[in-house]
Amino acid sequence: MPHAPLLLTRPAPESRRFAAEAQARLGEGPVVISPVMQIVPRAELPSLEGVAGVVLTSAQAVQPGICWPPGLPAWCVGGRTAAAAAAAGLAARSAEGALPELMALLLRERPGGRLLHLRGAHVSAPLAAPLSAAGLDIGEAVVYDQAPAPPCADALRLLAQPGPVLLPVFSARSARLLAPLLSGAAADLFVAAISPAAAGALPVQSAARLDVAARPDSGAVLDLLAKQDASLRA
Repeated sequence: MPHAPLLLTRPAPESRRFAAEAQARLGEGPVVISPVMQIVPRAELPSLEGVAGVVLTSAQAVQPGICWPPGLPAWCVGGRTAAAAAAAGLAARSAEGALPELMALLLRERPGGRLLHLRGAHVSAPLAAPLSAAGLDIGEAVVYDQAPAPPCADALRLLAQPGPVLLPVFSARSARLLAPLLSGAAADLFVAAISPAAAGALPVQSAARLDVAARPDSGAVLDLLAKQDASLRA
């Protein structure tokens, strides 16, 4: 029995990767990829001259146009971001969690010198300001935008017809962009939110079921989708 239709709304590369992971975990089933945003690099990227280390809260911040000093320390939110930083030649450290774990790591280690948080135009919560208030020398630079993208025709058709739809939501920004599309949906939505912040940004009435992953990572979201799909098969 195929899994319920899966609607993926992350930027296309991440959605394709997650689709492959979902197929390995859930088996065969219909998948629609319709990003609600696209990553657009900033034309002007910051110089890292005089920077003792960078803080990365997304792999998207590892922009190819940045001149990375070899071996520059990089404090990263999780394993995927750390892998992208390491591939760019940085000395990556992973907090293996979300923003609170990354902040805790930095406050424990209290690295010396000037740090720079490389981030997108939209963030779920501030990082540089509270760390600066705690005594760290840290600034921030926006290196990419998250531009809204219109839904594809297949996504609109999927939401317009009755029946279950599995919908992972990976950020509060995605949730806010999704909300208008879901408000009038005929589909029975099973939302797997990566965090309470992502769940809170999505109106409860837009989903038949709204669950939050046990951990703020894609593996936990996939675990939650598997449970939701199993409940539909029972």
